Amino acid sequence: MKKLFVFAVAMIASTPALAEGLYVGGFIGPAAVGSSDLRAPAGGGTVGIEFDTGLKAGVMLGTWVGDHVRIEGEFAFGSVPVASINSTAVDGNVETLFLGANVIYDFSGDRFIPHLGAGLGVINIDASDVNDGGAPVFEGGTVTGALQLIAGVDIPVGSVVLFADYRGMVTPYFDLHQVSTGDPYTMLNGFMTNSVMFGVKASF
Repeated sequence: MKKLFVFAVAMIASTPALAEGLYVGGFIGPAAVGSSDLRAPAGGGTVGIEFDTGLKAGVMLGTWVGDHVRIEGEFAFGSVPVASINSTAVDGNVETLFLGANVIYDFSGDRFIPHLGAGLGVINIDASDVNDGGAPVFEGGTVTGALQLIAGVDIPVGSVVLFADYRGMVTPYFDLHQVSTGDPYTMLNGFMTNSVMFGVKASF
């Protein structure tokens, strides 16, 4: 994962100064977090955690910096329901706020324009409302870096562009604690989300 972070940093650092041709857009779509384990304190083993499909939405402001390359700033909100912990059903959501920058390459195309990209940013992950019948089970929040990979297609329609893309995001870690004992837990492999976004953008 460190190599992916270094690759994304290199892409952003090598991008030339902003050029004319701004665009603004927004997107929304389903987001999923795969089943994972929470690492308990030393000697405590692991706790399984599963999620239901949630929702992600965001806005971006970008500009073209070449014939095929554009950069954009992104602000996005996500909410993913927690389905169960150690096979016991629970209520609550893990909510995220992401602020970052993406570098995107547009391939040649007329009606359909494929694109690939990567981004880096800062994410706030909040699990303050995970409960079992109203009794808090886990809570906590983490502010950390996040790497995002993007693949999709643009479809020009009149004066706007419709788009659909896959966005996969991963963080180095996600910490929270068990309310009843105060024991700290860490999600193995970080907090990883997979989302399919549908949106629209327009130049100005």
